[in-house]
Amino acid sequence: MRKLVWALSLAMVTPLVVVAESDDLKGIDPVMGNWEGDWSDSNSGASGELTAKIIARGKGMYKGLFLATVEGQEFPLEFPLKGATEKSSEFSGKINLGEERGGEAEFKFEIEDGELEGTIKNDAVDVKIDMERTYNKPGSIGAKPPEGAVVLFDGKSSEKFTQGDGKPAKWEVVDGALRIKPGSGSIVSKDKFDNQQLHIEFRTPFLPLMRGQGRGNSGVYVGGNFEIQVLDSFGEEPKDNEAGGIYKVSVPKENASLPPGEWQAYDITYFAPKTDASGKVTEPGEITVVYNGTPIHEKLAVTGPTAGGIGTDIGKPNPLMLQDHGNLVEFRNIWIKPIPPKGEAK
Repeated sequence: MRKLVWALSLAMVTPLVVVAESDDLKGIDPVMGNWEGDWSDSNSGASGELTAKIIARGKGMYKGLFLATVEGQEFPLEFPLKGATEKSSEFSGKINLGEERGGEAEFKFEIEDGELEGTIKNDAVDVKIDMERTYNKPGSIGAKPPEGAVVLFDGKSSEKFTQGDGKPAKWEVVDGALRIKPGSGSIVSKDKFDNQQLHIEFRTPFLPLMRGQGRGNSGVYVGGNFEIQVLDSFGEEPKDNEAGGIYKVSVPKENASLPPGEWQAYDITYFAPKTDASGKVTEPGEITVVYNGTPIHEKLAVTGPTAGGIGTDIGKPNPLMLQDHGNLVEFRNIWIKPIPPKGEAK
């Protein structure tokens, strides 16, 4: 396939490294993922860039979110892609391009070996598209723990975590990842922290038939009480209950999610609130979350716990909690560096 530059870019993640495909995505699904390429219209001679996010919906169906540059402006298109089989990833159908571009048009796409070729045609346009599937690798994947950091999981043992009742963690270590054992319960770190820099990598399972909160659900509870949502939210609108969201508290500034099956990373800076003897907050805390290299919450005030935490005084050192929500979510490369209180020199 010739490599053009039609960047239909709904890519909300700024790639630090771009390769044709990652080992994680291979074998999961031949269509799902981020795509980049170009478009050209033989009727007008116009051309432009194109990117896409294609989300698997199960049973050979996908949602294709395309974004083309047309005369310097972004032009979003959503294609309902239906009919893929194990042997064939060919799609055809109709889409409305709007009155300026002839209204309804027929499209045909064929996807094979990480390449997409397609046409979009009506009386007004005769568009050809060429795209390749890309992997936007976050620069923080594999980040080394800095001096002074406490490594909670190095890929070998869950010994630095327990169940909520203090018994040994029941989650399994599989191929260097700490995998949730559904129904066993959430786990907490033996070590406790207040002000901290947390790095954690996670991978959600591929569950194309599931929707919403059933699609790779878990949570990272900083200080045991403040949840950053883990979910397969690839291609979804940012919400407080989607990936990176702080439930009923804050919507991410953008959705930086990669597809399910890919390793992703949260880098979190957390200053614990100050509380009095009764546990009442006397000074708000603060949290900043960077998701796959993209800041999604910046210096957000922390005044109280989110639902589902361990329920202890949020002003005291507390463990990291990882939530069991019934899905086979995996975690790895977990470390926390204690830091001085806000405003004090490091």
